[in-house]
Amino acid sequence: MKNSPLSTIWHLILKNKVLRTLVLLNLILSFLFIILMITYFSFGRQIKLQEKSIEQNLKIVESLENTIEENQGVLDDDLFQKKSFADFDEVIPFIAFLEPLLFTIDSETKINIESTEQQIISNRYADYHIRLAINQKKDLFSKVLDELYKSHFLIQIIDFRMNYKEREEINTLDEIDFIIRLYLK
Repeated sequence: MKNSPLSTIWHLILKNKVLRTLVLLNLILSFLFIILMITYFSFGRQIKLQEKSIEQNLKIVESLENTIEENQGVLDDDLFQKKSFADFDEVIPFIAFLEPLLFTIDSETKINIESTEQQIISNRYADYHIRLAINQKKDLFSKVLDELYKSHFLIQIIDFRMNYKEREEINTLDEIDFIIRLYLK
């Protein structure tokens, strides 16, 4: 009975140590090649998806830049026609502006200037700490905030806190504590 050529080759490989090593190395390299090809195509697909995402984001940024450029003059002019920086001499009188607004809610409102004179001069803003008992006048507070933002000064409300008290198993708004920052020239 004749041996098939495949079995003859297989028999030679098993007997010869050099051939066995070469076949084993060939199998390992083939396996590594397949893994590297799969990884390459996988990363290639991810890279293409990332490039599409980047292109879309660039289009969005360009669109936003064009919108800003078109409306730049309108936005700046509108803001600075209505608002302005306060003078240093208006730091104390600003309290006189705040008192009538806030006293409609709480007649015992505490308004303190937190910034020292040196801080006001160097930072170019003054911080007013306000503690306001709200009680049942929540609606008035939103009107007060509207009036503050309608003022002709550039202001910002920072560090806004609402304190609640438990009354008859219900938490009710008791006090509002916030800081108004007045920006100076």
